[in-house]
Amino acid sequence: MASKVTFNSRTLARLQQDAALRGIEMLTFSFQKRLRKMLNKPGTGKIYRVGKKGTHQASSPGKPPAPRTGRLRDSWVAGRRKKIRKPGKIGISLTQGASFAKAVKYARSLEYGDPSRNLKKRPFIKPTIKFFRGTRAQRIFASVFRREIAKINRRGPHG
Repeated sequence: MASKVTFNSRTLARLQQDAALRGIEMLTFSFQKRLRKMLNKPGTGKIYRVGKKGTHQASSPGKPPAPRTGRLRDSWVAGRRKKIRKPGKIGISLTQGASFAKAVKYARSLEYGDPSRNLKKRPFIKPTIKFFRGTRAQRIFASVFRREIAKINRRGPHG
C-alpha cells in the first residue's frame, strides 16, 4: 500500500522562520537580562552627595555605571518584535527605550566616555556583547530552535 505525503513549502519555510525568530527572541531576552544585571551592581568609586542628605557611590572608570535612579537599566527593552521577513533574512530588534522619551540620553556618554565633561568610559554594552560571543549565543539559539522544530514535528505543519 502506497502512502501519500503532501506539504506546502511556504508553510514549512514560515514555520522554520518562526522557530528561528523564537531563538533570536530568547537571545535578546538573555542579552537584556545580562545587561540589566550588569547595570544593577553597586559602585566602587567616589562617593558623592546627592540632595541634602543622600549620597551616591559612583562606579570606577572602566566598570559598568552604578545605578542611582535605575533609568538607564530600565530603558533597555528586549523582545519588541519587529519581524524582518525577507528571503534569507530574519530578525528581531533590541532597543534602548520603548519610546524616544524613555531612552536615556547619557547612555552613549557612559559607554564611550565624554572628554568635554571629564567623564571616563563606563562600558556596559560591549562587555555584554563579549559575554555572548562564541558558543554561548549559539547554545541558547540552538536549544530554542531545536525545541521549536520538535514541536512542529509533533503537531505537524498545520497546528
